[in-house]
Amino acid sequence: MTERGPSRSRTWLALALLLAATYFVHRSALDHEFVSWDDDINLYANPNLISGDIRWKLSWFEPYQGMWIPVTYSVWSGIAAVTREEIGLEDYSLVPEPFHAANLAFHLATTALVFFLLKRWLSSAGSARINLAALTGALAFGIHPIQVEAVHWATSMKDTLSVFLAVASMACAPTSPTRFGGRLFFAWCLFALALAAKPAVVVVPVVWLLFSIADRGRPALWTWLHFGVQLALAGLVAVIARSAQPAREAATSFGLVERLVVTLDSLGFYLLQVLTPTAFCPDYGRTPEWVLDQGVTAPLLVGCGFVALLLGCFALRKWRAGVVLLVFPAVLGPVLGLLQFSHQSISTVTDRYAYLAMLVPAYFLARLVARPKLGRAWPIALGLTVACGWLSLGAGESWQNTRALWENVIRVNPRSASAWTNLGFEHERAGRDEQAIEFYERAIKVSPTSVLAYNNIGNIHFRAERLDQAFKAYTRARRANPKDLHARNNLGAIHHRRGQLARAEALFKEVVELNPNFAPAHQNRGLVALELGEPELAELYFSEALRVDPGFKRARRGLARTQAHRGADSDARSNLSLAMGLEEDTAEFELEWAALLAVAECDADAIRAAQVRVYELGWRRPEFLAQLGLSLVEGGQPALAESVLEDALEHGAVRLDARLALARMYRESERWDEVRQLLIAAVRDDSFEPAPWHELALYHRHNGATEKASEAVRTALRLDPDHAPSRELATELGLKLPPK
Repeated sequence: MTERGPSRSRTWLALALLLAATYFVHRSALDHEFVSWDDDINLYANPNLISGDIRWKLSWFEPYQGMWIPVTYSVWSGIAAVTREEIGLEDYSLVPEPFHAANLAFHLATTALVFFLLKRWLSSAGSARINLAALTGALAFGIHPIQVEAVHWATSMKDTLSVFLAVASMACAPTSPTRFGGRLFFAWCLFALALAAKPAVVVVPVVWLLFSIADRGRPALWTWLHFGVQLALAGLVAVIARSAQPAREAATSFGLVERLVVTLDSLGFYLLQVLTPTAFCPDYGRTPEWVLDQGVTAPLLVGCGFVALLLGCFALRKWRAGVVLLVFPAVLGPVLGLLQFSHQSISTVTDRYAYLAMLVPAYFLARLVARPKLGRAWPIALGLTVACGWLSLGAGESWQNTRALWENVIRVNPRSASAWTNLGFEHERAGRDEQAIEFYERAIKVSPTSVLAYNNIGNIHFRAERLDQAFKAYTRARRANPKDLHARNNLGAIHHRRGQLARAEALFKEVVELNPNFAPAHQNRGLVALELGEPELAELYFSEALRVDPGFKRARRGLARTQAHRGADSDARSNLSLAMGLEEDTAEFELEWAALLAVAECDADAIRAAQVRVYELGWRRPEFLAQLGLSLVEGGQPALAESVLEDALEHGAVRLDARLALARMYRESERWDEVRQLLIAAVRDDSFEPAPWHELALYHRHNGATEKASEAVRTALRLDPDHAPSRELATELGLKLPPK
């Protein structure tokens, strides 16, 4: 029945209050930074989002980082394309606020849909307090602290987006067979998009069916039709997702009884988080091994109690309550531990998995307020909900940045190797290597298989050229997980640095055979190929690294080097420009181009021409000018060399060889006053070198000052008896030569 008049006004007022309260509780998310908990992999360091050419099709046809969530990646790509900031030449960075804003918007929209779904499910009760009841229930869904992780974590948009689409499909589903038409088809489309946003919503057909049974009793034929279509879509996506993201092999295999214990413990844990919301974090460390080691725990008892309550509801024919209660484990079913899934290596439980499951507490709270006999308790229900919102305000602060996140994790779960590792990395980024190693060692202490901590310790030693210690750390990482690609790649880098090219190439080859999309290994193979004198092969490897990661600057510079070596200057200059973030035809770029030509062992004249271009563009660093002037002398360009060397001295160059080269040019053009000034400065600043005294002797001999010339030659030979030019000049002057 359509609402009219005052009833509709009360509905919109309730909705406005709901959205305002939810926004107020989660508003702080808009000010959060990205965090190191997968935001780097998926967002701010994702080459598909920060490269100049966003590859829209990639996420639809192949998984990224083992996840097939193409709708979510498409939304992320759209946000990145519109809001990313250019920080260099075709080099971009992402700002977190648009991603957090979109995440919050999806949560607000889902909360609004929950409000309308609750109104629909409560309409059969005929209560005049439906708006208040739906408001209370939806508010619990929107502001409960267990929702904070999903709303305040940018990467968790895959959860908020998929659940929004899934709940929208439930809201669009018709309530009777007379309203089939386009609305039912639209519900199927929304559900298909939800599955492509995150396949975990495969449970939604069961959720919809159970709520339909609770609302209308025995399912009709059209209900089974809708359920069947959704189930077929869910099954198809489940196969795709399982193929893209297979479960990791468990370190220990568990029997059915043990898995049931883990399942009951997980179920009880979520119930306690909902009913007693006190401490929240993204890593609870409740792995199957840890849970089984604890014996009988409070969550296990609560989980058993829930199962008993569920069975009691059906035994007492409280079928509506039993059916709705069944929704809670149904939503969480794939991630309770009965079936193995990848996140179990960190923790079987995490708050975002309960995002959709909060429909159940919302429903019961709404029905409690709607009941005539219990309706007077609505202030208590509303007060408890507001208290949850207050707790959410505090929980949201822990997501404001990486450090706050991991410090909170350690408070909640000191056994978190991820927290110790990430805090160690924060110290490493700040240049506090010793403190970083201490935190990495703490991570290893709580989890001896912390491969990332081992690798990071190795990286610190590698940068400090402590290769033996780095090798030891990387070896420990590989022993902890023989399949870890970073450890193999890093060990290859050690062999490369030691000149053991064959061993390095073998390890890099292993890595790319196991994962063709591991860009650093392709780049390292290119470096090895260069040292082996195979530039064509190196170019192939660098190109492959850039196929995987277009923003990989070291690989792009390597590609530019190989292109310059074979004379493809246009392509090489373009790639160097992108690698350095510099515009072509600027002094800075041409300086890098000259350096690249030198590294690529190109023709000396080409290198010299590039350096002259740097000079012509106004680069006046004295050391560069002195070096260029000497190079021009060697290259037979005396006029330009003289001009460059004069500029070098004018800008403060004090190199002796530059002064003497210019003095010789002045001498050849008989500019004797300039020669004298240069030589006086040379013997003053470099009085312990024989060369300036020798040149001074030549100057005096030319001017007929034989005694002064002889004295200068004697000084040169005292400084270096083996100085050949001075010995020759001494012979010409008739001086006695000192013994060599």
